[in-house]
Amino acid sequence: MKIVWMLVLGCTEGSSSDRALPTFPTITLRVNQKDYVVEYACSPHEVALGLRYRKLEKDEGVLLCSEKDAILSMQKMKSPISAAFLSKEKEILAIRSFSVSASEYPIDRSVRWVWEMPKGWFSQKKIVPGIHVEGIP
Repeated sequence: MKIVWMLVLGCTEGSSSDRALPTFPTITLRVNQKDYVVEYACSPHEVALGLRYRKLEKDEGVLLCSEKDAILSMQKMKSPISAAFLSKEKEILAIRSFSVSASEYPIDRSVRWVWEMPKGWFSQKKIVPGIHVEGIP
């Protein structure tokens, strides 16, 4: 199985204090007529790095492209997250929360993007499965 999701491939490991934490370009997503600015990671290296080593602030998050046979890994995560899994039609298929751990979770093949935010963020914003997300490239 190809492991792509948030695993560092070919990068050296070290503590987050040893290097600057990565950030990615931002995009604006629109849901229920409200705008949310998130980072956007789509290159294989960016997706592999994801949110590792980062402690998320209240409204900080990222939209990641998903590939066939992708795995969401919570390894080296500093914050628990909620993840919205989106279809190629840009509709939220499911939302699931994940605790900080070394666990890995396979991502369904129908998922094209994974929108990660601090744990509980989607429920606080009343964003639920079935909602369409605008602004995705």
